[in-house]
Amino acid sequence: MAFSAAIVKLNSVCNLNCSYCYMFNGPDRTFEETANKMDVATATLMIDEIAVYCVSTAQQHFKVTLHGGEPTLWPVKRFAALFEHADELNRKHEIAISFSIQSNGISVPDGLLALCLKYQVSISVSIDGPQQYNDEFRVDHSGHGSYQRIMKTVQHIANSEYKSLLSGFLSVINLNISPQEYFDWIKTLPVTRIDVLWPIEINHDTVKQDVLHDSVIKQHRYGKWQQALFNIWMRNDDPSIYIRSFFNILTVLHGSKAHIDSIGNDVLNMFVVNTQGQIEYPDYFRSAKDGGCKTDLHISGGVSQLEQEPMFAKLLKLKDYRPLDCQQCPHKALCGGGFLPGRVKGEQLDLSQKSILCDDHYMLFDTVKSVLGQG
Repeated sequence: MAFSAAIVKLNSVCNLNCSYCYMFNGPDRTFEETANKMDVATATLMIDEIAVYCVSTAQQHFKVTLHGGEPTLWPVKRFAALFEHADELNRKHEIAISFSIQSNGISVPDGLLALCLKYQVSISVSIDGPQQYNDEFRVDHSGHGSYQRIMKTVQHIANSEYKSLLSGFLSVINLNISPQEYFDWIKTLPVTRIDVLWPIEINHDTVKQDVLHDSVIKQHRYGKWQQALFNIWMRNDDPSIYIRSFFNILTVLHGSKAHIDSIGNDVLNMFVVNTQGQIEYPDYFRSAKDGGCKTDLHISGGVSQLEQEPMFAKLLKLKDYRPLDCQQCPHKALCGGGFLPGRVKGEQLDLSQKSILCDDHYMLFDTVKSVLGQG
């Protein structure tokens, strides 16, 4: 198994100050040691090394997600240089290094939108449900809510020649929103495609430290919320409403080998590159401790070096590290031990541990199988 994706931190600054942010408001403070912005030389070197890796492993496709901080704060001229360089390498080597942007949607310059249209770079926007809920957590550095500014940007894109760039939305589960209200809100979006994330900050350590988290886990509130949303989605029976995790569970149950990070957990073949070109573990490691994402590797050493690094080597063969507690579980092929952030224990991502959200995952998978008659 080869690496096929990278998360690239173009900026280590952001124009929002979301209370739950794992980059800036969690235990990991790595951003304080890195440059505010990645320079063009580092960005183009990174693409060079990805291209070399694609050729050496005979793989055509490689996905690069531009992240941050907030990626749209990166200068437009640098985006132009990055996309043009990748395009040249794609044509030279007959490969397909593709880009997407994960943005908070506060502001996306028209110059960047034009470049995204030219190079077919999709944009996903992070937003956490209706305004009153989004603005509780997704605030700026003055404490003001972000919803209206996000939706202004979204409507600008949706009502312009750039509409095709808007790939959908990303939300973190908020238990204060009823699943029905959340679903009704999805239907109001200009693009009804959304990814609903399990919480990254909840793990074996934080539950011990936080009475509220412990209570939520014991009551299986995340599982019940996901169950309810899935049932609403199925009853609605509208193929234009795409909830990524639910759709992916269905496709895996029907034989697909492709899946998102929260499903299967048999491989995690992606890595992070920070603003200085340092290689980091996936962001799921950040909730473990300060520096939990760090490695001693730099992109200048190439991508293939990651295959020899002990933790990356395990992530490439994640199915071999399925927890013993999961071996007899009827949902082990769907779950594989659970979404990785929930497996943090003792300030490390402990692959021998099943997720602290095990029962919640089980409830969702059980519901899906029952609806399909596979339970």
